[in-house]
Amino acid sequence: MVCTTFVRPRGGRVAPRPNRPGTGRRSPSPRRPGGAGRPPARQALLVALLVVATATACGDGDEGRRFATDPLPSGERPTAAPVPTRVAPTPVVVPPRVSPEALLMSRGAPVLLYVRSGPELWTVDPATRDARRLSSPDAEIRAYAPSPSGDRVAVLLASKADRDGAETVSLRVLTADGQEVHREDGLEAAFGDGATEARARSITWSPRDDRLLVTFATGGLLAVPLDGAPVLLVDPARAPAPAGAAWSPAGDAVAYLAPNGSGERSILHVARAGAPPVDPVPLPSSTGGEDRSITGLAWLPDGGGILFAETAAPGSPATGGDLFAIAPGGQDLRLIASTGFAAPVAEIGTFAPSADGRAVAYTVLLPTSGGGEEALTFHGLWVRPLDGGPAHELVVAPGSSVTDLWWTAAGLVVRTAPDGSASGDAGPFALDLFAGGVEPTRIHAFAPTEATPAASPISSPGASPVASPVAP
Repeated sequence: MVCTTFVRPRGGRVAPRPNRPGTGRRSPSPRRPGGAGRPPARQALLVALLVVATATACGDGDEGRRFATDPLPSGERPTAAPVPTRVAPTPVVVPPRVSPEALLMSRGAPVLLYVRSGPELWTVDPATRDARRLSSPDAEIRAYAPSPSGDRVAVLLASKADRDGAETVSLRVLTADGQEVHREDGLEAAFGDGATEARARSITWSPRDDRLLVTFATGGLLAVPLDGAPVLLVDPARAPAPAGAAWSPAGDAVAYLAPNGSGERSILHVARAGAPPVDPVPLPSSTGGEDRSITGLAWLPDGGGILFAETAAPGSPATGGDLFAIAPGGQDLRLIASTGFAAPVAEIGTFAPSADGRAVAYTVLLPTSGGGEEALTFHGLWVRPLDGGPAHELVVAPGSSVTDLWWTAAGLVVRTAPDGSASGDAGPFALDLFAGGVEPTRIHAFAPTEATPAASPISSPGASPVASPVAP
């Protein structure tokens, strides 16, 4: 590109160039009179535009410049400057705080409560505080379980047979007024050659109230229908010394605890319903390793998960234990309640989800040592929402320990025993109801030595302040 420079003389006009010889170009006409030093307006405008264009074209050189009429290079597209995208922070969803009064209202729970006091079985109505003796059998009550509706109770009785001191196991189903409606004797015969060694351990109902599940300390799970013969559901080899066996709310699976091969820790198993004997599948612990042992289980009311508590396996470096939920297939493991706020080595004691699936009540235990032996002592009682949120500590009378939990239509009922008293059903205990808040109402106090409840209900215990109403 060639730049042309116009030289303006002193008179303000652009000096015309003469015709070059031989070009045939005409010389510009002489100026007309009266136009001294000032070109016409149109000429002045053209000159100004030409000067500006020339200056623009030659100011910085020709390299890299392009005119509007020039084609774009191949592949080149006009681009806009990138605009940074602002990412909104993910909001932290904090579960709302649910009052203890709302958590303690368990919809769908049974009205009556069944408890054992010494050798006798009692029914209790928490709403009216009415306690009645249901039966006083002549054999040992090995286990009992109320039906899901609460209108019946199944009792597992064990007695010594004449031959070789073997145990005979019988099952009785009673109505709430003590009438026997079903009886099954000789349950040990379902094990064939191992009948002389079978020892009954626990019993539980199916969700439809039509069959029962009996476990034996010597191994095996026995399904007992109310309209048929007992069937060995899981043989002793697959379920050695099972504990805590329970039907799923849908009735399509059974969960139970059984020791591992070395017997040093318990593992959670789930057996899907099918043609017996069924093949159980072990579920992982919270860590998936061998440093944890499962201490208890309970199905969630919708059947979509299983609650389980764990502790450190013997000889492992792990300490303490928490409450978890896991799907029946072994996935979706989640923490429900931690015991770390109490002590680094605390663990879950007894626990129970509410019938409507909104809450879970549980106790926290602490290890203590005395006389060279380590034991677990009661630390506190808590209730919390199952879908997340803070927990509430419930008041327990000083010098007492909570040993059992039941959800009823009236609220949460707990069984408390004096610290240091006889364990199990042999010592004195009381039933407390939590319904209107963290303070309990005493329903009845039992004295098994007399085999009769206290003549008059005892009022709620005196002031017992809660150190921290909400668990960390």
